[in-house]
Amino acid sequence: MACENATDYDYRLVDGDTGLQDAISELKRKIAERNTLLAVDCEGDSLSREGALTIITVATEEKVYIFDVLKLGQLIFSSGLGEILEDNSRKKLMFDCRQDSDALWHQFKVKLSGVFDLQLLEVIYRRENPSSGSTANTPQFSTKNKLRGGRRSRRSQRIDEVERIYGFGRCIELYLQDEKLIKIKEKGKELLKEDKEVWTKRPLTDELIQYCIVDTMAMFRLNNKMKDVNGGEQARLRVASEKYVDLYRGKTERSFDEYETNAYLPLDIIPDKGTLDFPAANTACTRCHRRFPREEFSVTQLGKGEQKCRVCKEVKRLKMYKITEKIIGNALPAKKKNMSTFLKACLTTHGFMATKLGRILTLLMMTGKASYAIHGLLYMATPRVVAMTCNLIQKTLILQSLQIPFRRL
Repeated sequence: MACENATDYDYRLVDGDTGLQDAISELKRKIAERNTLLAVDCEGDSLSREGALTIITVATEEKVYIFDVLKLGQLIFSSGLGEILEDNSRKKLMFDCRQDSDALWHQFKVKLSGVFDLQLLEVIYRRENPSSGSTANTPQFSTKNKLRGGRRSRRSQRIDEVERIYGFGRCIELYLQDEKLIKIKEKGKELLKEDKEVWTKRPLTDELIQYCIVDTMAMFRLNNKMKDVNGGEQARLRVASEKYVDLYRGKTERSFDEYETNAYLPLDIIPDKGTLDFPAANTACTRCHRRFPREEFSVTQLGKGEQKCRVCKEVKRLKMYKITEKIIGNALPAKKKNMSTFLKACLTTHGFMATKLGRILTLLMMTGKASYAIHGLLYMATPRVVAMTCNLIQKTLILQSLQIPFRRL
C-alpha cells in the first residue's frame, strides 16, 4: 500500500495471524537476496521492562513492516522476527535503543544484537563538526585532557566531557531539514500529549502509522548523512552500540529516576578515538550505580562514600537550579525580579558553593520568605553545606522572619 499524505514508501501493517508468517517470510527473503540494511523501532506505553511494548516497526529501504505486538504478542517473535533481531551479523539501525532493548529482553526474551545506534553516531559526528549548528547551546566536548602545571588533569575535573544527546525529532530538524517528516513527528507528539496510552488504542490511526514509517525510514537518510564521518567509524560505533543496547537491559533492577534517564550521554559508552577499549572500572557511582575508574571521583567524595560521576553531578546541579529558580520566582516581589539574574548566574557554574547558596537564601530572608529559604536549604544542600551556609546567613533576619525572640549578636 502506498503511504498517503506522508511518504512514498510502502508499508504493511501486520495485526493478524494470517498475514504474520507471510510478512516474516517476505522480510527474510529481502534480507537474503540483497544483504539488506534494516531499521528498527519500538513504541509503547512507558516503553521499558515495566511498561508495555505494543508496536515494533522493522523497515528495509524499500518497505516498512509494522507489527502489532499488542494483538499478536510473543507469536511475532517466535515466528521468526526474534531470530532477525538477535542476529549479530545483521546490521540494524536504531535511535536510542536502550528502552527498546530493555523491553524486548525482559518481556519477550529477545536479546537485541547487531545494533548501530544513530544517537551515538550523531554524537561522534557532532564532535568532528564543532562548527555545525547542532552544537548551539550545548556543552562542547574536548578529547584533549587539560594540563595543570604540566600534569594531566584528574578525570573528575574534566567536566567539558559531559555531553548532551539529542532526540530523533531534533536530529531530523538539524540534519534532514524535511518539513514533511517534522510535521509527522510533531503530530505524533501532540497525540501522545493528549493521550499517554495512545499506543495501546486500536485500531491504529493513520497519524500513528505515518509516525512509525517516519521513525524508521528517516533513519536511513540520517545514516547516509553521517556514516562517513572521520573516514568511517563503524568499529567504534559498533562497540559503543553494544554497550548502549545492554545499558538498561543488563541491570538487575532499574531506578527510573533522573540519574538513570536524562539528556546526557552516559560516560564510557563511546571509546576514545583510536581505540575500542575502555579504562578499567572498579568504583561505583552512588547515583547511577555504574562503575568507573576511581579517578572519576574526587578524593573528597571517595572519603565520604558519596561519589557521583560527572554526569550525575551535572544532573544534580540542574535539579538544584530548577528548584532554586522556582524558589526565587515565588519569593521575589515583581519589582525585584531583576535580582534573579544575579541569582541564576550563581547557579550556572559547576561547584555549587555554600557562599552562593548563602547569598541566595539571605536575599530570600530579606524579602520575608523564610519558609522558601528554609525549605530550599534543607532540600538542596548536604549537611556540611547546610552548616557552612547557616554561618553566612544573617541570623537576625532568620529569627525575625520566624518571629522568634532574639538578641542582636
